[in-house]
Amino acid sequence: MKKVGIECQNIERIGSRWGVGHLTLNLIKEYTQSPELQQKFQLYLYFKNSIPNDDFLSHPSLVKKIVNPSWLSS
Repeated sequence: MKKVGIECQNIERIGSRWGVGHLTLNLIKEYTQSPELQQKFQLYLYFKNSIPNDDFLSHPSLVKKIVNPSWLSS
């Protein structure tokens, strides 16, 4: 199984979900609906401040982490 990391700061706020955020959402939704993809890949979702409450993000095959390095807080 291959591990895939995705930076998800662009989907943290509902109002900022356009462009790349919209594509990121669709990619994750497609993954959660495809057992074949889930067997091939493990998705690691990295958020900056918070993890949204979207239903599809509670899928057990998704690994979610909040990463806010202190050096980014300038």
